[in-house]
Amino acid sequence: MRFVEPAFLFAMIALAIPVIIHLFSFRRYKTIMFSNVSFLKEVKEETASRSKLKHLLILLSRLLAIAFLVLAFAQPFIPVKEQQVVTGEKAVSVFLDNSFSMNATENGVASFDRAVSAARDVVNAYDADDKFQIITNDLEGRHQRLVSKEEILSQIDEISISPSSRNLKEVFARQKSILSTSTAQEKSVYFISDFQDNMLEFDNDTSVQLNLIPVSSSNVGNIYIDSVWFLSPVQLIGQPQQVVTKVMNSGSEDAEGLRLTLKINNEIKAIADCKVKANNWTIDTIGFTINESGWNESVVELEDFPITFDDSYYFNFLVKDKINVLEISNQSDKYLSALYNSDQLFDYSKAASGQLNYSGLDENQLLVLNGLDKIPSGLTSALVSYAQSGGNIAVFMPKQADIKSYNDLFRRMNANLIIDRHVGSRAISGINLREGLLQDVFEEIPQNINLPKSSISYNFTNRTQSSGENILTYKDGTPALDKYTLGSGSMYVFNLPLDNKQSDLAVHAIFVPLMYKMAIYSNASSAIAYTLGDKSRINLPQMGSSSENVLRIANDKFEFIPEQQSLGNRVYLSIRDEIKEAGSYRVLDNADQLMSLIAFNFNRKESVMSFASNDDLNARFASENTRLLSDIRTSLGQVIGTLDDGISLWKLCIILALIFLAVEILLIRLMPS
Repeated sequence: MRFVEPAFLFAMIALAIPVIIHLFSFRRYKTIMFSNVSFLKEVKEETASRSKLKHLLILLSRLLAIAFLVLAFAQPFIPVKEQQVVTGEKAVSVFLDNSFSMNATENGVASFDRAVSAARDVVNAYDADDKFQIITNDLEGRHQRLVSKEEILSQIDEISISPSSRNLKEVFARQKSILSTSTAQEKSVYFISDFQDNMLEFDNDTSVQLNLIPVSSSNVGNIYIDSVWFLSPVQLIGQPQQVVTKVMNSGSEDAEGLRLTLKINNEIKAIADCKVKANNWTIDTIGFTINESGWNESVVELEDFPITFDDSYYFNFLVKDKINVLEISNQSDKYLSALYNSDQLFDYSKAASGQLNYSGLDENQLLVLNGLDKIPSGLTSALVSYAQSGGNIAVFMPKQADIKSYNDLFRRMNANLIIDRHVGSRAISGINLREGLLQDVFEEIPQNINLPKSSISYNFTNRTQSSGENILTYKDGTPALDKYTLGSGSMYVFNLPLDNKQSDLAVHAIFVPLMYKMAIYSNASSAIAYTLGDKSRINLPQMGSSSENVLRIANDKFEFIPEQQSLGNRVYLSIRDEIKEAGSYRVLDNADQLMSLIAFNFNRKESVMSFASNDDLNARFASENTRLLSDIRTSLGQVIGTLDDGISLWKLCIILALIFLAVEILLIRLMPS
């Protein structure tokens, strides 16, 4: 047994007071005259014996009452283990998990509600002069300091479920940072969580006492939409489209009779039935036809309970009325104009290299450099910026190229460089059907297929840092058509002239699908949806002056101005943690004109309802500074007090002191002398 305040034991000297009173009784006796006292002798002896016993019992009661009263002030306790008694202020940091998985219920009570109750019990287990910090997955600024007991209880009541999700390593680092500002000798950290499997990454620190309080429900099944994408990278008005949906089942039972609903612009476009086996996933395709140009606000939904945050997947896509194609050429050519002018989908134009408006290049979805003998340095810089911003470029080599100017462009595009000019017939023999341009062009390739030939071509280096992908190759292995990627744009290099005197590509059947897909693929959107909490930036085309055009993001409930940065002809938006709800949001300019629709979905990390068991936690967090408080259905505050201070005995001492005082009173009043 130990004492919190051992100095109070000096008060045991007070035990001498009742002893002195007992030994030195100052009562005066009064003499009463009797005629004959011989008959009183036996009574006198019997009365003296009883009186002595009574006084001794009263003395003992007084001594015990005083002794237990002194012990109560000394605060005795029995330590649970060999531990040092820490007095003074304590610093306590509590992580309250408020992620979506905490919505799981057991016996009708959500894990989050039990976690809030546990957090209050933890705080109430400490003294009023201790300091506290509450921290959640949101890592809010107001939670980044130590506060009083009263204030933290108020902060706990204000916490609600959030789409944010953190691992324990990130949370613990923030808690240690805050506790380091305290001078308290005892610092404790509490994790109150369902300890979902995806959050258990952790680096321990033995300098603080770590307490784990699991509040998870038993593993529950959850069916959710993991992701959505288009089967085709381009969406065209009046054309049939297919939306691919990946549905996950994290439960132990097969799910049948699920219904997927596709809504576009608040109108139901298609409904599909699907089923998913237990602990598995399935891919389902929903077909529909695009009827409206412009931005289309879309969502795929299913019904599943009780976890509902991941039952909807929002996405948006842009359908343009026209695809602008600009041919840059100093020679007359009928093939490209005939191809693109025959379809109302394309808006074709042509300009000489010396008459270009470089600032207007980004208005086109495809630039075609056709037979330029030399590429001006200004055009090279404009093309690189155009590609980085998402534009597509097609290059047809001329009969006699200025190798230096072409290599300047190719070097900056991370493409293979020209070695020299090759004069002589070369026939194309290799076709890469895995590349998007040639997908669905051939049902099957005949063994003796007749492919284009060229009498003039170029030999290229094979740079290790090149991002090139072969689409067409000559028989000797030299590339005939390569694709290079820079930023979010692409460059296609035809290693032949388009002039029919040097090649027959322009009159070959493969020419039309190649050029058609290059143009429509340039219309593909970079992303149809984003994930809340993801730190990736959103890039959009720049409209007007970057210093004057301040963009806003809004929906029907709120709006805000995001952090924005202009680079070239693109503007990059950083959302950070401003958006809390999944859905579609409008990007507006100064004139309230719609620049884009962007869709956000909740992070699917919280969708897998798999939690660590107590045995898992003991194994993963095995350390002398770690305690697992697994039973929060009893008095958690009492458990914490016992673990921190041992088994406290001061209340028992007060009770015993009162009992012995009562015994003394009863002896005085009821026991005959």
